[in-house]
Amino acid sequence: MKYKFQTILNTVYPAIEKLGYSYLKDIAVGAPLVFAKKSKDDLFFILLIGREISDKDFFSIEISLSPSLNAGLTGRDIPSCSIRPLGVKFWTLEMLSINSSLTDCITHAESEMLLDEAMIKELKRSKKLLYEVQLEKWVISCYHEKEESQLPLLDFIQYTPKESVGCIDLKWFIVAEVVLMMTWLRLDRDRVSLLATQAYWKDYLESISNL
Repeated sequence: MKYKFQTILNTVYPAIEKLGYSYLKDIAVGAPLVFAKKSKDDLFFILLIGREISDKDFFSIEISLSPSLNAGLTGRDIPSCSIRPLGVKFWTLEMLSINSSLTDCITHAESEMLLDEAMIKELKRSKKLLYEVQLEKWVISCYHEKEESQLPLLDFIQYTPKESVGCIDLKWFIVAEVVLMMTWLRLDRDRVSLLATQAYWKDYLESISNL
């Protein structure tokens, strides 16, 4: 697409930051730009920009409500309505430049989703989401409770990067790989990276929500 996502980021972030959203850099959920904030009852609002892109420079913006920061998680017992188009199906950079339009759409969507009690009950009962949340909790807990000397050396793990990724230090990836190994789940570089990033950002969002 002609529009650079850095330009989109520069356009939207000042507006949505005022609504309490943080930019989740380096999180891999299938969208170039992801923003999130803590809601209530251990739920998070997630904005995904660019999961769908048309050949005419239109791009999607979706809003998700989830107890996990794996916003790309769908299927099985996860309610499909927990990820919704924000306002219109596709947006353009010109539309984003009208800050009130974007923020009004976000505020309206948040209120609408929080009133959907049936969907929220399904989210909290979803075994697929509950297990993902548990993985995030294990990684966060292990990160804060274990000294680096208690963790495996890089020579003994396969899928952790050799150095920190952006603002996410290496320890998050080591812990994520250890947790996945202990649970006998699918283990590859993408899964380790995603879980480490989810846990890092969830820990961050929970910490700033308590300030």
